[in-house]
Amino acid sequence: EIDKTIKNNIVSNRNFFIIEKKNNISVIFIKKSFETYEAILANLYSVKSKKILNNEFLNCQNLIKLKDDPNIINKEYKLIDLNNELKSNLVNINDYIKYESDNEIVYIVLCNIKFDKEILKNINQNKFINFNITEIESKFINKYSKIYNLTMINE
Repeated sequence: EIDKTIKNNIVSNRNFFIIEKKNNISVIFIKKSFETYEAILANLYSVKSKKILNNEFLNCQNLIKLKDDPNIINKEYKLIDLNNELKSNLVNINDYIKYESDNEIVYIVLCNIKFDKEILKNINQNKFINFNITEIESKFINKYSKIYNLTMINE
């Protein structure tokens, strides 16, 4: 089970924090990422502006209210199809990336994540099976290499 202090910091989106307990100091950095991009859909808002926008304006609840604004475009994308910068930086709802060019700023904001439960369930099952196969293989090699004096070449 995860420590309550760590859990609270994760839920509060604090990626770097320090925990002091008795004579121990723990410095913790958390990097969130998706384990797989398959079967995940990202609802993104693209916001064009001539000026720098604050976090409050870029909040998804606010963007949803402004959906008729011609400078705000909402689209759903397969996460696997997005570029690596977007995939690695848009992990939490309200995360955004800012692009600047030619007197215009474009913000890309993550406002929702959907996923196919069946595909993710299959991915988890495959991971579990692969882990067990590796474990069984390792035990088999260890057991029979001793019995038959096996020497590993080109491991």
